[in-house]
Amino acid sequence: MAQSLVVTFEVDPRGRTAIQEAIGDAGEITWLVDLDPAARKTAIAGADVLMSRNTTDMKGDERGLPRKARLIQFMSAGIDFIRLDGLPSGLPVACNAGAYSEPMAEHGLAMAFAASKRLVHEHGELRAGRFNQF
Repeated sequence: MAQSLVVTFEVDPRGRTAIQEAIGDAGEITWLVDLDPAARKTAIAGADVLMSRNTTDMKGDERGLPRKARLIQFMSAGIDFIRLDGLPSGLPVACNAGAYSEPMAEHGLAMAFAASKRLVHEHGELRAGRFNQF
């Protein structure tokens, strides 16, 4: 019996291909954004797994529908800002912890370099026509 994955958010064609390749023959994928309201409810209620960015991807009373689901996987690194009320009691929730650690580390390092070189101040000086070569 094929497992049902419901993706609750808009995914571009490249992303859809990546998800389909990752899932392979393990299950059927339903793209919630492609469905009319009645079909959305049926898909959510029948989902084994939901992949979501936020519970706001689901409208109105849809959050209470995934009673059959064994997991809701959020794409964000944390879920502290995501409203979980309204989801069925006992539904396991997972986040994508560590997913953005490399770009965040790069950003932190870039900001440290920018501060040490007074990048913002010196950029303002350049805009004003002054160049401090020292």
